[in-house]
Amino acid sequence: RRRHLRVHDIPQIVGARAPWEPVVRTVWHIPSTILYEGATMQFKMSHTEIHVLDLDASLAFYEKALGLTPVREEGPEDGSWKLVFLGNEASPCQLELTWNKGRVEPYNQGGHDIHLAFEVADMGAAHDLHASMGCIVKENPSMGIYFIEDPDGFYIEIVPVR
Repeated sequence: RRRHLRVHDIPQIVGARAPWEPVVRTVWHIPSTILYEGATMQFKMSHTEIHVLDLDASLAFYEKALGLTPVREEGPEDGSWKLVFLGNEASPCQLELTWNKGRVEPYNQGGHDIHLAFEVADMGAAHDLHASMGCIVKENPSMGIYFIEDPDGFYIEIVPVR
């Protein structure tokens, strides 16, 4: 059985209380780097995907609610399906919308426990925008967050920049 080892699993000598008493602790500063069979790999999140029934309604929603616009599109010439990757200048991570021609049944998006989260500096203005769109579905004032819902019922958490 192969075993992989993350860099932060390797104990490092990082200091000493006295010259003869080294302090060994786990290094946590490179959590996304993985060592595996002599190879070093660093993973960067690229995109996440959700299915949509009405591509035009979803594109309009994501642009108005979150400022996401199409970055690239993929799909066959027959138009039987389409992938549209959305993004903005605030983050390198993209949202992939997958649309399938002829699909009428709502997708199971994993319930409301599975969601995306977006942070914003001006929570008041964001809340006003989303309230005017009628898409706020849940608020938690004690945590300073709220959730909006896209046209397919997928939840998106809005959090303040921390």
